[in-house]
Amino acid sequence: MKHRTRLHISAAAGTMVLTSLAAAQSTPAASPLQSPSRLDETSRARYHTVAVQGVDVFYREAGPKDAPTILLLHGFPSSSSMFRNLIPALADRYHLVAPDYPGFGQSAQPAPDQYTYTFDNLAQTVDTFTQQLGLTKFAIYVQDYGAPVGYRLAVKHPERITGIIVQNGNAYDEGLPDAFWGPLKEYWKNPTPELRTKLEGFLGLETTKWQYLHGARDPQNISPDAYLADQRTLDRPGNKEVQIALFKDYGSNPPLYPSWQEYFRTMQPPMLIVWGKNDQIFPPAGAEPYKRDLKNLDFNLLDTGHFALEEDGDLIASKIRAFMDKNVPRRRAVAPPPPDGFDRFVISKSPGFTDAGFYRAFTKAAPVETVVIYCLDPRSARVPELVADALPGQVYPGVIRKNDKGEKIGSTTTIVPIVTAGGRAVDAVRSISALYYLFGIKSVVVVHHTFCGQSSYTADGFYSKMKNDLGVDLKSAVPVRDVCISALETSLRDDVTLLRDAPGIPKSVNIYGYVYDIDAETLTLMVKDTGK
Repeated sequence: MKHRTRLHISAAAGTMVLTSLAAAQSTPAASPLQSPSRLDETSRARYHTVAVQGVDVFYREAGPKDAPTILLLHGFPSSSSMFRNLIPALADRYHLVAPDYPGFGQSAQPAPDQYTYTFDNLAQTVDTFTQQLGLTKFAIYVQDYGAPVGYRLAVKHPERITGIIVQNGNAYDEGLPDAFWGPLKEYWKNPTPELRTKLEGFLGLETTKWQYLHGARDPQNISPDAYLADQRTLDRPGNKEVQIALFKDYGSNPPLYPSWQEYFRTMQPPMLIVWGKNDQIFPPAGAEPYKRDLKNLDFNLLDTGHFALEEDGDLIASKIRAFMDKNVPRRRAVAPPPPDGFDRFVISKSPGFTDAGFYRAFTKAAPVETVVIYCLDPRSARVPELVADALPGQVYPGVIRKNDKGEKIGSTTTIVPIVTAGGRAVDAVRSISALYYLFGIKSVVVVHHTFCGQSSYTADGFYSKMKNDLGVDLKSAVPVRDVCISALETSLRDDVTLLRDAPGIPKSVNIYGYVYDIDAETLTLMVKDTGK
């Protein structure tokens, strides 16, 4: 698809840490977030692991799955554990999902030669993760590293984002002051062994502990379990290489700030900022610029530090509830029929309608030119997106266009997906004809994937099962070539031939046949039939 560290490294760093901790001890205490003592089964967090891009990704999940979803994206050096109290505080009303990135928390830690530790790749992993879980609409909660991960996701899929909650997550140059970030900026430009050694020196317990305690109103509000758990991750064999790679790649984020800011200005996502104002890593100077770009902004500077949830979790939870209730209404799955019936929603019944007048009028609503046929298997969810990457000038999923009344009037997508069993073309022909009438499509892409369910039986087995269970003989109604997939290349060629011979599909249409590898997440072009 066409889209487009946080350690203070200086000779005085040790003194800075000790001085900051001493100063923090002189301020008054506040009540920490308390988890509810009794939770129903829906609100109780559950713990899962799913393979994403070949990596086992751990995640926490709670709340009704039909409720508005919040995707919780953690920072460094933490994990989904930073949301351990927030999740039960919100799970009665919202669907919460909190993954650990590869190399963090309970997720697997593949070696750097097996997984590329960059923010682009972390974002791709989270993107694939959301698709595998079937998350199509969600708010994002971003903190620290969660911001560059979440903002990449938002720019790539703006139609999925219902709102953004920001806790010390940066998107502006003002948020990276040289007083803290100077040495890291130097490392981005000149990653010498000497600077790397300094970076490694700040992966120890004292610095991890400082990140939690610096800026807190009272260090006694901060549970040692939090920073000790993070340190166990940092101390894993090989994790040093993971963190150094991400320290270096953090330099890839500032060049993307203009595109993130343009996303804010153009899409105007509702935003809640709950920012620990005493944070030296991401100071409030990084929070203020959001006011320039966002109109629907609930802005809050809290008297706490980098990990604001540890000290102000109750307050943040209450603000999230108010923000979500205002901006992300709960889903209404069933509505009564309108009193005047549904005819007013049928375009052909509108006053002045004629076939000639509306012929291909939809081309003005969306520039659709490509149809993608693929399997209903959830493992194939990324297929349209990858086709958009493979074919020049394609956009998927695009952005929903609205008029001044907020009515949905179109989209920027160029691709329409048709989902069928096995990605077989026989079930898509009628829809393609309708799409040609509406849009004048130029290309049809049929995709079959590896380890497809339709390759798990034979034609004889299918016919026999239908005869035994339903008492019907389907041999004449469903030809052998459409019943199952006995060979991927053969089935693709059969489907391309079927599409080319279909009377409702013009000969000018280009037809492509791809195999999708569900594990490698790659497409291989097997058949190309250029239109005449």
